[in-house]
Amino acid sequence: MSSRDQSSRLYRAFQLFADAAAVSAAVDARRQPPAGALTRLGIDPEAFGRIRRF
Repeated sequence: MSSRDQSSRLYRAFQLFADAAAVSAAVDARRQPPAGALTRLGIDPEAFGRIRRF
């Protein structure tokens, strides 16, 4: 494995954690999370928007 592959994997791991944190913070504040963050986490933004809040 080259150092470029390792750097790319490390960047992707940090990006996933950052996306999860952004989505979590938005949900906690009762806001719509960024569509890009949802997509990178494998969540359909349209389907997420249809979730009922209690």
